[in-house]
Amino acid sequence: MEGAKVGKWVKIIKEGTYQIKFTDDHLNRLGIVHGGIICVFFDEIMGSLVKQEVVTVNLNVDFMEPAIKGEALAIAKVDRRGKDLIFVQAKILQNKKIVARAHGIYFMVPKTFLGSA
Repeated sequence: MEGAKVGKWVKIIKEGTYQIKFTDDHLNRLGIVHGGIICVFFDEIMGSLVKQEVVTVNLNVDFMEPAIKGEALAIAKVDRRGKDLIFVQAKILQNKKIVARAHGIYFMVPKTFLGSA
């Protein structure tokens, strides 16, 4: 889980299940986790789940409850793997409540493109 360097706050429990630790650094001035931070966590978790180089095509996030400082659980799964696109969904829970859910579409970067960088 390299991309945005969220690894120090995310622990992989098993494939598709992650423990997140929200800290003071993640809070907005209202004292709840900033929505942009949640988006970054979703993008990193869902992108890493597909186990190959991908770029985000689309990311939709629904915020359902305020996320607060402390432990959270993220669950992600691949819905469909096409020729070029992978469709993934995830949710973040705190205190057994869904605080946010996301759907992402990822483009599988061709190996030929990776070699040219």
